[in-house]
Amino acid sequence: MAQKNRYLFRGRISERKFRDLLRLFALDITADRAAALTGLNHKTAAAIYSLLRARMAELAQEGCPFRGQVELDESYFGPTRQRGRPGLGKGRGVRGKVPVFGILERGGRVHCQIVKNCSKATLLAIVEGHVELSAELVTDGFRSYDGLVEAGFKRHHRIN
Repeated sequence: MAQKNRYLFRGRISERKFRDLLRLFALDITADRAAALTGLNHKTAAAIYSLLRARMAELAQEGCPFRGQVELDESYFGPTRQRGRPGLGKGRGVRGKVPVFGILERGGRVHCQIVKNCSKATLLAIVEGHVELSAELVTDGFRSYDGLVEAGFKRHHRIN
């Protein structure tokens, strides 16, 4: 028995309807609205939308490494501390906030990742996995970036 759809394994919708769904997905139409427009069941449209999102995430992870001039930075996201709350003190600070590490290719892509901590080992593992050794790295003076040259990155500039 021949398959109806070469794009979707064991898919029971035609290629034409699949392409219509893909076009509506690209236009940022909701799955329920796309189901109504194509005449499909809303559960089918939602399942295909979910498969498309999963495939996009896979392709984003497989993307080629960052090259050229690359900026690295860490940041902490969360609420500011309140004056009246006991034990928190005044001011800003990182306690109770979520650390996020970001890689920016100048004029190009961005990769952000929530990290457990901003230690040298954690950040170096992420940088080695996403950045080419020939890239020119630009960082701030944070001490976790101290091991980048020893790890094989030849060009590392610190900007305060």
